[in-house]
Parts: sequence; C-alpha cells; structure tokens
Amino acid sequence: MKKLLSLFTLTALGAGAAQADTVVEWGAPSGATDIVTATQELGTGADPDIDTPTTYSSGHVASPVVGADYYPNNTGKSPTFNWAGSTTGAGNTQIFNPGNAANPDQIQFVTGNNDDPNFDGMIVWENFVTAPTTDLASFTTSIYRTGSGDLSGNLKFIFQDSADNWFASSDDFVIATGFDTRTLNVTGSTEWLAFTPHVSGDATIGAVASPASLSDVQAVGFYFDITKDGVAGKNAGVSLQHFGVSTVPEPGAFALIAGSLALGFVMVRRRK
Repeated sequence: MKKLLSLFTLTALGAGAAQADTVVEWGAPSGATDIVTATQELGTGADPDIDTPTTYSSGHVASPVVGADYYPNNTGKSPTFNWAGSTTGAGNTQIFNPGNAANPDQIQFVTGNNDDPNFDGMIVWENFVTAPTTDLASFTTSIYRTGSGDLSGNLKFIFQDSADNWFASSDDFVIATGFDTRTLNVTGSTEWLAFTPHVSGDATIGAVASPASLSDVQAVGFYFDITKDGVAGKNAGVSLQHFGVSTVPEPGAFALIAGSLALGFVMVRRRK
C-alpha cells in the first residue's frame, strides 16, 4: 500500500509539473479587487486623460508605477504593460477602480464623446512571469465593450516572435457587452496573420503568415476593434479584468511523468 501511495504521489507531482507555464497574467479570471486603491490614469503627459500613444513603441510603459497604489501584491503577476491605439479624444485610459468588492479593478480604454466611427487599439506585455522558452499554448482574456455609442467589437490575440515580426490570430473573438472569457488554444494548425502595430493611429492586419517560432516570443497581447455609431456625443471602448498567456511545459516535466508511470508499472509487476 505504501508503495502504491508513493506512486500516486509521484504521478501527481509529475502532472503538476506538466501544467502549462504562465507567461503573463494581469488580473484574475473572476476579477481582482486589490490591483489599485483608487482609479489611476495612464500616461505621463500634461493631461493623462488624452495621453494616448498612437504609435506603438517597444519598451514604452503605459501602466502606473508599481507600488503601494498599483499592484502591491504582484507575485506571479504581470503589472507592466504597453499600449497604443487610435486617438481616444478626451476619453479615459485608466485602471478603473469601481470602489466596491462586487466589481473588479479593470483596464479601461474609452473614447471621448466624438463622431469617429471606429476605435481600435493594442495592449501588450513585454515583461514575463516566466520566460517563454517553449511554444505558446494559450491566450485568454475576460473583457467587455462599453459606452453609449458602441455597436460591435472584436479582438485578435497578437504576439511578436523571436525574429521581431508581429502576428495576429486569424480567428476573431467577439467582445460582448458584459465580461466574457475568450480563449485561443494554440496548436500546430493555428493560423496566423501578419500584423503591423499602430503607426499614427493605424494598425494593419495582413495575409496569412508563418512565425519563425512559437517559442522565445518577445511580446504578447491582443488587438481590439470597436465599431461606433458615428454620432457626436457618444463614446465607446473596452474594459479588461483579466489577460493571461501560457506556454507548453518544459520537456523535463513530461520526462517526470513518464518516469513515474514506468516506476508504477515495475511496482505492479513485482506485486504480482
């Protein structure tokens, strides 16, 4: 019996080790309420409300300074992110704190009350919880669209590969009007499109393209596109409560499982 218990323990350890490695995690799937103590604006310009980078610049930090007021408990989390998009006018780019335990802290990008027919942006993480040395396994986000003028919204997951090229998922994911989870499980047959980050407010999604590799990526995130009704005096945007990316386990984790199973086979044979 003790030998069998040891087998079960080893197998459980192996299975745990083979779980996907977390590369990025902001927030939590069910929402987190300990990220900010109060709403914090993004950007460092004279007027943070309109400090919206319309050209993506690698290494730019859009998130607030990590400390007592922003992500004080960040072990295993990814507080630092970058973003760019079409202009928000006099809108809000912020870490929004609803001020009650029933609603999570969230990243918000919302336009001002203008008549622009579209609002799009990209938010990416360039700093990782675990270095992505193995292939991408999954992207997931919990997001919703908001505003008085939004009509529809979609997102694509994006990443920058080891050769500095950007890619967007071929699949479009609908952004609903309430928090909803969207997940892309990456496989060898997942189709990718060439992606060009924002320059002067415009991003480009191109034809089908193949990444140099799905490992050793340099940045991960998502691109969103919101369609507005184009009526002056109305706004639109997105709110994010969770974003996560994982990679496949290191080969050593699978070796541990195989070893555990082999040991179990030998033990069972001996008992017979």
